[in-house]
Amino acid sequence: MNLCGLAYRRGFLALHHEQAADRARQYFTLGEVAGSALRQALRSIGADDGETEHLVDCCRLGVLEAAVAAHDLTEVSAWLSRVTAELGHDGWQVQANRLIARCFTDQVLAGDHELADLLITALPATTPLDLPVSAEWDAGCFFLARGLYALNHESDAVGALGWLAAAHEQLQARVAEGDERASELLPTLLVAQLYAQASAAPAVALLNPLTHPADAQNSTPEQMAIRAEVFQRLVHAGAYREAEQLESLVLDQIATSSLELTANLAFTLAILALNLRADHTAAHSWFFLASQLAPTGSDLSLHASQLADQTAPELPTPFPRSSPDSRPPIT
Repeated sequence: MNLCGLAYRRGFLALHHEQAADRARQYFTLGEVAGSALRQALRSIGADDGETEHLVDCCRLGVLEAAVAAHDLTEVSAWLSRVTAELGHDGWQVQANRLIARCFTDQVLAGDHELADLLITALPATTPLDLPVSAEWDAGCFFLARGLYALNHESDAVGALGWLAAAHEQLQARVAEGDERASELLPTLLVAQLYAQASAAPAVALLNPLTHPADAQNSTPEQMAIRAEVFQRLVHAGAYREAEQLESLVLDQIATSSLELTANLAFTLAILALNLRADHTAAHSWFFLASQLAPTGSDLSLHASQLADQTAPELPTPFPRSSPDSRPPIT
């Protein structure tokens, strides 16, 4: 075994068993440099080493994996720039794209859009229809991550529906095979589809079983939170008539303290009252509550306060009061 192989294996242990990402990256970098030097020496005499070529590729991939684990944005960006600029063999490019997609998936599912923003720039611009049908587990996970990213970060509900539909097909097949991880991710997928429908296909969202469970009055806190989020997305999409069908359920749950009244929810209720029914009195009350519930000085607090002032009922003009010196003279 040459130095490249030793460095790769040591880097693998550091990354996956010792959780030492920075040290792992040093080993992977050493392996890439050593293996590349060995191959260059061999090529100078008309030879090469296929195993070392494979190990160099593994080390190069390991550098990215370690940089992502360390949340090193600078190193991730530099690595992606090198991959984009350098022309590698076809097998290497496939491996690189798969790793980038896997890292992107992990970051989105973990809620880290900062790294995902970098990683997606190196992925080919595709839609689900551009990709081959694959039974690979990574495909379903990537479709889910891509759909969540489109929905929550790109505000592209229509695009999200396409990705999530592809993910649904893949994950359901895995669930049927008994895959536990797929079973864990399926509820996340179903909720994401509902949220995308609320923004892009409101009428479909109202038919979704998650919106109207069989026993709405005995909903779990999670179900109530989902319904409240759908209500807010419907209002923000301008689907006021559809949102109105959920309003009474949301208000009942607030009244019984089953659902927490947040600043965003109060603001949404105010928008519905104002834009659907032109009810300035109700809108004023909700805007005022939103301004009180939002963090002091936040954009939401300031905006809600301004709208509360604009929707405040006009006070009657007070009767003029006599001044102490205006009494009629005593005769």
